[in-house]
Amino acid sequence: MTETMQRRPTMTDRQRERRARALWEKKGLEPLVPFPGSRVGWPSRHTACGRQVAPRFDNLRYRPTSTGCEYCAGRARISTAEALATLAEADLEPLARYPGSQLNWSCRCLRCGSEDAEPRLSVLRTTGRRGCRGCRESGRG
Repeated sequence: MTETMQRRPTMTDRQRERRARALWEKKGLEPLVPFPGSRVGWPSRHTACGRQVAPRFDNLRYRPTSTGCEYCAGRARISTAEALATLAEADLEPLARYPGSQLNWSCRCLRCGSEDAEPRLSVLRTTGRRGCRGCRESGRG
């Protein structure tokens, strides 16, 4: 290394943990274990929904819009029972087996009886929509 080139100062573990704790607090995350490092998932509880998550410090640091909670973001894998409960809350009844949160799910609207409702579960979970599109557009949803 030449005299004109200087090494970039690196963060110590203590500094990294301080930054991580500040970021966790800002994102509404409560750590459950001591800081494991920036590239490892840190088991935490998301205070907004109460679920246990394990985001990585590097992921949150470089993604400022991320909440750190895959459940609130609608990206977490959920069980069929949870999917059916979400559908019931949205006044919809399934006509087919649960296809996954990112695919359209054939349903019957319990508000108007229409069988052409095909919501994606991820959309229902993140928006709180209820009923079919026709009901929402007519003001019933």
